[in-house]
Amino acid sequence: ETVSITVPIKPATLFVRGALDRTYQIVDDSQVIRPGENVVPLKSQFRSVVVRQLETDARRRVRLEAGKTMTAVFE
Repeated sequence: ETVSITVPIKPATLFVRGALDRTYQIVDDSQVIRPGENVVPLKSQFRSVVVRQLETDARRRVRLEAGKTMTAVFE
């Protein structure tokens, strides 16, 4: 007999530090996010994302971890 077990994975928090009048995006899934805290669902413990400031095309790579807060800084 096979038993399937699903283990829920906590989302990560992505904190974007940047200008409030700018627009930011997680490039891989086109998700538009805002400066400050953003909850990002995860399918595994880690996820590497690229955050893009749309007006300037500046990009920051961030490694998200389930249950933790990581920061992308745009100055």
